[in-house]
Amino acid sequence: MFAPGWVHVFVLLPRLRAKKNFLLYFTAVFMTLSVGIIALGSFLNLLMNTYEGSDIGWFTSLAITSSSPEFLRNYQVYFDVLPDLLIITTALTFGFVIQAYFLDIQREKQIRFEQEKAELSVLKSQVSPHFLFNVLNSIYSLSLSKSDQISDVVLQLSDILRYTLYQSEKKEIPLKNEIEIIESYIAIEKIRIPETASVTFNHNEADNCVAIAPLLMLPLIENAFKHGTDSTVEATFIEAVLKVENNELTFTCRNNFKETNRNPSSGGIGLKNIERRLHLLYPNRYQFQYEKKAGIFQVHLSIQLT
Repeated sequence: MFAPGWVHVFVLLPRLRAKKNFLLYFTAVFMTLSVGIIALGSFLNLLMNTYEGSDIGWFTSLAITSSSPEFLRNYQVYFDVLPDLLIITTALTFGFVIQAYFLDIQREKQIRFEQEKAELSVLKSQVSPHFLFNVLNSIYSLSLSKSDQISDVVLQLSDILRYTLYQSEKKEIPLKNEIEIIESYIAIEKIRIPETASVTFNHNEADNCVAIAPLLMLPLIENAFKHGTDSTVEATFIEAVLKVENNELTFTCRNNFKETNRNPSSGGIGLKNIERRLHLLYPNRYQFQYEKKAGIFQVHLSIQLT
C-alpha cells in the first residue's frame, strides 16, 4: 500500500525538482497510482474471494469506504483502495515537502555562511599589505641611517605579521591583543613621521573577558597615519581613544590633513571594507560614522558586545 507513495516521494518528486518537467511528472504520478490501484485492488479481490467479508479485517488494513456506480459494480474493489492510496500518498508528500523546505533553508544558511566567510577573508587580506608596506618603509629609513632601533622594529614587525597571519583567522580575540598590536604599529610609524607630529592613543585597561573581531581598529589607525602625517601640515596630530563601558566598545580617531582633491576616506584599505566587515560580523550591533570637516577627519566606531 505504501509503495506508490514511496515511489512518488523518493523518485518522482526529486526528479520534478531537478528537471521541472511537469508533464512528465503528472504522467508518472497517474501511472504510479494506476498500477497501485490495480495491484491493491487485485489483492483485495483475492482476499474477498478467499475469506468472508467479516474476516478480511484480520488480514488487511484496507478499508472498504467507497461505493462504485452500478455499471462498475464488478470493479468495486478498485474504488475501495483508491482513498487509502490517496491519503497515504498525500501524507508522504506533505512530509517530503516540509523536509525539503527545512533542508533548503539549512542549505541556504550554509551557502550564505561560506560566502560571508570567503568575503571576510578577502577583506582581511586587503588590510595586511597596506600597513606592512608602511612598516617596511620605516625599516628602510632606519637602515639608511644605520639606527640601533632596527632590531626592535624588526621584532615589532614580526609581532604584527604573526598577528595578521594567525590571530586574524580567529572569529574573536582578546581586546588587549588588538591594543598591543596598535601600540606596536604606532611605535613603528612614529619613526618615519615628522618630529612635530603629535600622536596619542588613550585606552582604559582592557578586561581579559572582552573579545572583538581582529583587525577592526588597526586599519583605522593606519588610515590616520596615511593621511594625517603630512610634513606640509602645521601641527599634525592623530588622536585615538578606545574605551569599553556598559558592555559597549567605543573607538574614536581624529587627525588633521591637507585639503586636496583626493578624499582621505577613499585611501588606505578603504573605510567601506571596514564597514562591510562590521555588517557581516556585528549585524544591527554597531555604529560606524566618519566625516571630514575644516581639515579634520574623524571616524567613530561603537560595537555592542555580547
